[in-house]
Amino acid sequence: MNKSKNTIGLLKYSKEIQQEMEDRLEKSMFKLLFQLPYKKITISLLCREANVSRMAYYAHFTDKDQILERLVIKLNKDLIAAIGSPFNIIPDLNWYKNLFKYIYDKKEIIQHLFEAGFFEKYLTILNEVVLKNKNANDFETIRHLVWNGGIINAVKYWLNHLNLSIDEIADYCYRSFNPYLILKKAI
Repeated sequence: MNKSKNTIGLLKYSKEIQQEMEDRLEKSMFKLLFQLPYKKITISLLCREANVSRMAYYAHFTDKDQILERLVIKLNKDLIAAIGSPFNIIPDLNWYKNLFKYIYDKKEIIQHLFEAGFFEKYLTILNEVVLKNKNANDFETIRHLVWNGGIINAVKYWLNHLNLSIDEIADYCYRSFNPYLILKKAI
């Protein structure tokens, strides 16, 4: 019984250490993205900034893209927690305004992620979420995939130009992606 408690304690401690290491690597990647182009961020530099040994790094990760991917997933989860998922509702104009306000507030990190080559990766991550939904029929799946591609391209364009206000880009996307408005136009 004593060995079992010790083993459980060691496993818990090991998981806590691993989580702390992963958190430090994410924070370091985030910091370095504001200092250097992604291509110039090496694993050695990342490990040094996070105060993590390369051996510990490679015990959990194979490349720096995995750390960047964790940042993308975390950003997406934060977004959904803040404004809700567009796949559980038909987003209204206020939802789009909240989306673009959130994006505007996070524009620096999103632009750095896009510059790091994660524009395509971000779209892939979003599409994987859609494709994993076994409850969606073919029409819903295709609609969500089209929405993902459209919205991510609109975001990238908007962030690179910022010619439109949050209200203007939100209104445009609402009118462009709302299936009920699109069907009304077609009739």
